[in-house]
Amino acid sequence: MKEIRPGKIEDIINYSKFLGFKQISVKEIREKQDPNLIRKLYEDSVSYLRENSKNKISNDKFFLGSVDFMVEKKDEENIFRVIEANGGSSRGLSSLTPFCWKRCYKGLISTINFVQKPCPLVLIAYPKNDKLFYEKLILSDYFSDETGLETKLPSEDIEKGGIVLGSYPNVLNYIELKNGVPHFKGKKIDVMVGDGLARRIPSYTEKILENEINITLANPIYPITDEKASIYNVVKENRDKLKEFNIEPLEFWRVHDKQELIDIVEKNLDKSDLVIKPARGSGGRGIEVIKNQKNALSKINKSLDEFSEEFSYKKEGFPYTITEKVNSKPVYWLGSNRNFDLRIYVTRLDEELIPCGGLGRAALAPKTEEYKKESFVVNLSGYEGLDINRGIPFNKDNFEKLGLSEEEVTNLLKASTILFKKTVDNYKKSFNYIKD
Repeated sequence: MKEIRPGKIEDIINYSKFLGFKQISVKEIREKQDPNLIRKLYEDSVSYLRENSKNKISNDKFFLGSVDFMVEKKDEENIFRVIEANGGSSRGLSSLTPFCWKRCYKGLISTINFVQKPCPLVLIAYPKNDKLFYEKLILSDYFSDETGLETKLPSEDIEKGGIVLGSYPNVLNYIELKNGVPHFKGKKIDVMVGDGLARRIPSYTEKILENEINITLANPIYPITDEKASIYNVVKENRDKLKEFNIEPLEFWRVHDKQELIDIVEKNLDKSDLVIKPARGSGGRGIEVIKNQKNALSKINKSLDEFSEEFSYKKEGFPYTITEKVNSKPVYWLGSNRNFDLRIYVTRLDEELIPCGGLGRAALAPKTEEYKKESFVVNLSGYEGLDINRGIPFNKDNFEKLGLSEEEVTNLLKASTILFKKTVDNYKKSFNYIKD
């Protein structure tokens, strides 16, 4: 597999403005990632995982994902909380070192190993007006090199298979379910990269939950990670093992309608501030922190309205997840104290799950006593565009700013891999949890 060449990628980005599809570079993050440090963290975590046989995988349920952690200080010790897992995360890989970026692509390309035909049909989709489109363009080029298949536009002939690269709207125009199996322009899809596309196909998520997939998808566990309560439940069930890495589960509740949402919030606000999160959201949309009874209903209505406005194809965000609010410790970044999280990527190499670097992400606004949503949302893309300055590369200076040791970050790499391993091994149990 050929090497990632960042210089050539920057050329693509620089020329994109002349093509009417301007792209945004994340080289400011990538170039400040410490490749030697990250390679050491990678080797230490992989050595542990292999020694304890905690990363083996044989099915087709996982190829690439990420886990997001927040840090809480308790009795002078860092405690880590899983805030979110992404079961099909494939955006932002260009912020990683070329070593990690390439391994993530290898994970996605390994989907082809589960297809038993000479000329498969591969769909690679991206959000409309995606400022990181070049990541998918390069991925399609890697797929082409590995398979010998030609990359095509959605409108081109696909009778002899190929790699179709297109935006969600363009690709969806040609997709239909035949006997529960996704077809593109009448031809069965063999591989689909991007959970964002799968969840936009009407009724297809229900088919996945019934284990009626019939294609190779990166990743079919996305219904588990889409619904926050489901992944929190996986953390809770594996709390004894994750405790080794100073990870504590969140207290959470799963609710199915607006009235139940109101009732659970009102009942538990006296314990702590609460966070409400819709299922299948992204970019922080629909997430609200509720601090008192006075503003509870208005926050709930705001969440429901924001979610339905942005994700109309999903109708509503239920089941919602309610969690205790993490009293996260801040980092001094961009001239102020801000909340932050740590995103760890996990990929697949042959029959192993492998952690593959990550980055920190500082919140949009400073942390203050008067809560604002912007002080809680850390997504670099989605909520208010793409903000590279808030990305925190992994290097020794930044670890010191974050108050983290190399051992703690290595432990997060181990824990992220184990969490996905447990999710994959017990996916049927989680599917049943979602269906209940």
